[in-house]
Amino acid sequence: GWLPAEQQLKHLHAYPVADERRVILGDGQSLLLRPALGTDDVSVRELFHHLSERDIYTRFFRKVKGLSHRDAQRLCNLNLETEAAFVAVVGTREHPQVVGHACYFVDAATRIAETAFMVHPQWQGKGLGAALQQCLLEHARARNVQGFMAEILAANEKMIRLARAGAGDVSVVSEGSVVRVTTMFR
Repeated sequence: GWLPAEQQLKHLHAYPVADERRVILGDGQSLLLRPALGTDDVSVRELFHHLSERDIYTRFFRKVKGLSHRDAQRLCNLNLETEAAFVAVVGTREHPQVVGHACYFVDAATRIAETAFMVHPQWQGKGLGAALQQCLLEHARARNVQGFMAEILAANEKMIRLARAGAGDVSVVSEGSVVRVTTMFR
């Protein structure tokens, strides 16, 4: 009875403290990157509501007015092996504010993971996306993921630059209004 009926535990492992890291961004601000928890769903929904309509459209490829509890759980409550998410938080551990979210989902056939990011507008352009990408990269490599793939709207130049900056062999394929960036790890 501790969890809502629609919420399930995706893994029974202890919280991976070793995956936490404190980062200092280019403007000197410090924040914590850590694995997302099922209980981060409310904070991720808050982050979503701070995004501009354009940011939401570039993230979800459609107009979305809100994230349901189920949607937020899909972004936070993950098995940490073939799917993982990290959040960037400021504030205290007791009252964290999520200002960034990045996740990946591995295709079992190719061992290539699709990635996606959300960054609070006040934290964009400071290197947080790159820090989250590095965090995902280290986590994925430790789990034998072979590379990352991202489908990005062609107009989203910042995300295309971020994806192209990946560590590995990068290929970029334009498919009309969408750009597919694949990075195979070295």
